[in-house]
Amino acid sequence: MRAVRFLPRFLAASVLLAGGAACNRHPDAAPSFKNIISSTDERASDPPSHVVYVENRSTVPVVVYRTSLTDCENVSDSCTPQPMNLRVAPGEKQIVHRIQPADPAHSFRYRFAFSWRAGRLDWTAVSSLAGSADVRAEQRQVVQKQGDSVRRAEAAAGYTFLGREDYTPLAGRVAALRAVGDSIVLTVDQTDNIDNIRFVLVDAEGRVLGSTLWVQWHAPPGRTVQFLTAKEFVGRAPGRALLTLSLADEAQRMLGQTVSDLTVPIVVVDSVATPR
Repeated sequence: MRAVRFLPRFLAASVLLAGGAACNRHPDAAPSFKNIISSTDERASDPPSHVVYVENRSTVPVVVYRTSLTDCENVSDSCTPQPMNLRVAPGEKQIVHRIQPADPAHSFRYRFAFSWRAGRLDWTAVSSLAGSADVRAEQRQVVQKQGDSVRRAEAAAGYTFLGREDYTPLAGRVAALRAVGDSIVLTVDQTDNIDNIRFVLVDAEGRVLGSTLWVQWHAPPGRTVQFLTAKEFVGRAPGRALLTLSLADEAQRMLGQTVSDLTVPIVVVDSVATPR
């Protein structure tokens, strides 16, 4: 019997999306709901299965950090949100789910959705590149295009990216540094990166003034999370840790004020659903 699938058609504020219309990848394309899409391959195997993909048709890497199945009927998988940390490079297509019926003799249905966030540009590499006397012009152009794509990704999410020149005019207006999204969820031995977290500055009324990459942080104490490099960290043991971050000292001097530290919870769990 042919299985039936249902996909939602919505885009939530948390950048939760489902299958979208096809969109050709083109140069310098920021990630959006139009070019970060899902698709399903319906396979008439025994038992029948649906293989769900996420495809990145933008020019910026993205990270799929949550998937969910809802309105499930006769589905063998758990119908609950599942954390993941799947990087999808520009032009790449990755499997995020394999869905099979609990009873192969009957049809099955479900709704699929996923959450993603744009990857970040390595500004340390950019600074090094800009300061090198023998770097090729083509490399500089690539870096500039990547930077433009990140800025456009922020604009697509409704945020203005704050460059160095934007901090002094904001003097006296910044009330807090905040992270967009909930706590970071990892499985044991799963890695993530500071650059995958979106940070924004807000005023006293909670209005977003712009997004920023100009932050500094301290590794959380304990055994739950370990930093492997300056930015990359890994879940070591089930539990909860607090990552403490602050706006860079120079940025605070340019603002002429002290901005309070930010804490981001990191939750490490034993296991997570993975595509089979």
